[in-house]
Amino acid sequence: MIACCGLNCGQCEIYKATRSDAAERVRVAEAWSRKFGFHLKAEDISCDGCARNGGRLFSHCTQCKVRSCCREKALPNCAQCQEAPCGKLAELFAMSGHIKKAFEALERK
Repeated sequence: MIACCGLNCGQCEIYKATRSDAAERVRVAEAWSRKFGFHLKAEDISCDGCARNGGRLFSHCTQCKVRSCCREKALPNCAQCQEAPCGKLAELFAMSGHIKKAFEALERK
């Protein structure tokens, strides 16, 4: 499953930890808390992918400007948007370099 920003959900630590055990959710919560400078608990590590209708979403995904934009435009991801890359993607890229690489991979297809 490809997220709105181009991230492969199957490679996302939170997506994978959601399908794993409690110890993995704790490990990911601690790692992301250190990496991004905010406090996460194991129960925060729960996501079925942002491109899905319904299901669990990681807390950031519920507020993600990129996801909201794709949903408003009824696009599966930003690669189909004529405005991409835009300021919303630039903000997300600044926070997480792996998302920029994912979007670049979509552009090559």
